[in-house]
Amino acid sequence: MKNVLTTGSIIVFAIGIVYFVGKTIFDVSVSIFGPLILMLFNKEYLVVPLTIFFTAIIVIVVGILFSHIGFRTSVSNRLKKVLPHGECGALVSLSPGVYFLAIIIGKTSFKDLQGVSRSQYVLYAPSSPVPISGLPIIFVETDKVIPLKMTLQQVYATIASFGRNAPKLLEESKNQSAD
Repeated sequence: MKNVLTTGSIIVFAIGIVYFVGKTIFDVSVSIFGPLILMLFNKEYLVVPLTIFFTAIIVIVVGILFSHIGFRTSVSNRLKKVLPHGECGALVSLSPGVYFLAIIIGKTSFKDLQGVSRSQYVLYAPSSPVPISGLPIIFVETDKVIPLKMTLQQVYATIASFGRNAPKLLEESKNQSAD
């Protein structure tokens, strides 16, 4: 019964928000387009239908502008620059005999406190079942990372499936590395 009440409350709340936002947009549109429609057509009964029409046209135009010109293009271009391409999967071992699957984002080097230059992979370690909720970016020495012949999609699919397809993908990756 508690689940039914919770679900019902959430649905009623969502419908209320949609109604409130829609009514607010409609009221603002009537205040903007109403005088214009009355001036052009001099018919009171045309105010509501033409206001709905003009509001729909404005929403469509704004949607087209944002989807084709600005926001979508810039976000997708930034993502293409950041996300790795090709084979980027890796097994990481931070303790003996324990491995986790990660995505190689890049490679870097740094000097430790003794002044010795060390090479590291820059990694992102996704988590199950939602891969985007993983660990922050981590830096691991190259000798603790085993690069795999796995694409970004294969790594995400393995993580999202709680590792069910991991043995098959790891075996394929091992066979491809041997070739």
